[in-house]
Amino acid sequence: MPLDAARDAVIAMQATVIQALAAENVRLAGQVADLAARLERLRSGQTTRHRYAIRGYLSTAAKHSINVLAALRDALDGHPWMPPIPDPP
Repeated sequence: MPLDAARDAVIAMQATVIQALAAENVRLAGQVADLAARLERLRSGQTTRHRYAIRGYLSTAAKHSINVLAALRDALDGHPWMPPIPDPP
């Protein structure tokens, strides 16, 4: 009889663990869905335009032998580097 009681206790505990894991799975699935929505907002058109504007600015700075990190830091400090105005033909 004691083995039957132990077996019943283990079965009851297994059911509790399975329910807890299922609840955690639902919670994590909700978090994954929220993360996917956040990533989609990051991929919006305006964000993409900003990303390419920054990339183009840094690429131009690099082509003019300007340290890219310094150019970025200076731009964020309010002192952006500007390429020289070309001489007229």
